[in-house]
Amino acid sequence: MTLFRPCIDLHEGAVKQIVGGSLRDESNSARENFVSANPPEFYAELYRKDGLKGGHVILLGPGNEEAAKAALRAWPGGLQVGGGINPANALSWIEAGAAKVIVTSWLFENGELSWDRLKELSAQVGRDRLVVDLSCRRADGKWFVATDRWQTVTKTEIDAALLKNVAEFCSELLVHAADVEGLRNGIDEELVAFLGEHSPIPATYAGGATSLDDLARVDRLSKGRVDLTIGSALDLFGGDVPYEKCAAWNAERDFGRPFRKRQVDSHHPVALVTAWVTELVTHIPAMLALRFARRRLPKSGKPGVVLFFDNIDEVNGISISVRLLVNKMREQGRDAWLLGIAGRGKPEGRVDPDGTTLLPQVFSMEMVGYKESELPVPSLREAVRWFRRHPVDLLEIETPSSGSAMMLLLAKIAGIRVISHYRTDIFAYLDALTTDRPGIGVFTRLWVKAFCKLGRPVIVPSTFFIGKLQREMGLKAGDVTLLPRGIDLANRSPVPSVDVWGEFFDRAAPVRFATVSRVSKEKELPFLEEVWREFSKRHDDVQLAVVGKGPYLDEMRERLADCPSAVCTGLLQGGRLTSAYAQADWFLFPSGTDTFGNVVVESLACGTPAIVSDMGGPRDIVEDGKSGKIVPFKKLDAWVEALEEAYAVVKDGRIKAFSEAAVARSRQYTLDNSANAFWDFYVHVLKGA
Repeated sequence: MTLFRPCIDLHEGAVKQIVGGSLRDESNSARENFVSANPPEFYAELYRKDGLKGGHVILLGPGNEEAAKAALRAWPGGLQVGGGINPANALSWIEAGAAKVIVTSWLFENGELSWDRLKELSAQVGRDRLVVDLSCRRADGKWFVATDRWQTVTKTEIDAALLKNVAEFCSELLVHAADVEGLRNGIDEELVAFLGEHSPIPATYAGGATSLDDLARVDRLSKGRVDLTIGSALDLFGGDVPYEKCAAWNAERDFGRPFRKRQVDSHHPVALVTAWVTELVTHIPAMLALRFARRRLPKSGKPGVVLFFDNIDEVNGISISVRLLVNKMREQGRDAWLLGIAGRGKPEGRVDPDGTTLLPQVFSMEMVGYKESELPVPSLREAVRWFRRHPVDLLEIETPSSGSAMMLLLAKIAGIRVISHYRTDIFAYLDALTTDRPGIGVFTRLWVKAFCKLGRPVIVPSTFFIGKLQREMGLKAGDVTLLPRGIDLANRSPVPSVDVWGEFFDRAAPVRFATVSRVSKEKELPFLEEVWREFSKRHDDVQLAVVGKGPYLDEMRERLADCPSAVCTGLLQGGRLTSAYAQADWFLFPSGTDTFGNVVVESLACGTPAIVSDMGGPRDIVEDGKSGKIVPFKKLDAWVEALEEAYAVVKDGRIKAFSEAAVARSRQYTLDNSANAFWDFYVHVLKGA
């Protein structure tokens, strides 16, 4: 959804509004629309009071550094700084309180964008703290980047390929239409629509805004994907557009207000159900109004799809997979969105830099067996508001939770097509985690069955779960669709960048095994302990690294304290995780509850063949005897024997062939392939709706 982005433009140490392109280096002069009598911190404090995050502090020429720092002191972490940014000063601006730095001119050499410079600055400050300013001028019906305070028109054309490539190194784009900046003659509508269609990351447009209606116009043209800066037209800077109404516009759209939340420390389901029913009944009129409003919408030839996962605010396999999938679809030009719920302890909903909207909660309680996870109830008021702003055609729900139940009923009432995705083997989790709470187990089983029937067709990522859902959920063959996932393998390589194993083991072992997962009992890690103890008795030259964190981590460390050949490393990320994969000879994954197995694909991509269970999704990924081994689920003798065979493969040199086959197999699970397959399925479902 389009938001208003405030600005503080600084020239000669004062807050000004100038005519775009009129600034001259030789005299530092410019045509001025407005010169403020208020200091920059006055505006920063005002934006802070109204919660207008992401405003731009732009230094127009020299002599503005102290004024900019005064604004940052008034609102540390709430503003972005641009103007003269380069590697020599970028981090100092972050340290001074800037949320992000905005860079343009330094990126260009001889009229061309320097990718080496962009990579250097991105690596220095971090992609999430870098904004690239692609301010531009028109020439021959195209847009070309203008640098040096818009005086120099470069050879770099703003096209879809440029936006996609730049987005790999920054988290936002800022685009001033220099030809209309400061003139108050109207926005460049073609440029706004272009950015909305092709920018894979959040973008802000500036230039030519004349009224409050321009916010609605940018929202419509960009389909809510581009924010708008209003400068000279704002009453704060001598114009006619009321600042208070711009702030009110954001208050209605950015989910940034405190919400009602009651945290329950027990696992009592009555409190959860009471909160859920209360929220639903209270907002039935709003959901019916949404249904009637949708009927009046004009038909669009381009479908819109939103994926909902209530725990998207957590770091887990599902949240990572869903974010990557939706971002890839958006890169491909599809109208795809991601919706979730803000996590525990966060008093507001929000919109993440990648466009993911996190709804505020009205209630949450701890999830059974997962102290760091929760069962939240979303604010239906904010959910209805979101669907009014995004007239989607289809909702895909990722897990059968309390929040998902709310969204399913909202969609049914509003007339939105609903499908579901069986990403977690719920029944297996219940067997492992609710043995002491049979009532919760029975209730959850009944609900999951009902959910799957209401959310047909159900997507599954592996063949094993086609039959499982038909047997356990009572679904027919046509109710279940196989769609394997895609994995982002750009940073996974068989070549380690650091010696991770050397950090945890005193000596190097000829044969190394690793497992990467959530450290919890349902991943069959207690069984893996048994296997390892039996196997390691026979060899003094083997090592096992258990990578990850979870509720079983402390207990597992205690249990393995007398087994020096096995180490629990805790959470590893980025290059350290890649190196942990790559330095291992074999990857072990005994779990039978995983519907796919992202970590198995990642291991293969790092050249490490995998030994997996014959129950669950990973058995579809591994080619038995080629890129790994498939072993009967929880059969101790069979698993020990599989490790013996793996040991022999390393010793006699056959591991090289396994490693090469593993890398080749991983390439079948790309994000591009997955995004295309999912989108084709969405279109198929909507045609049959």
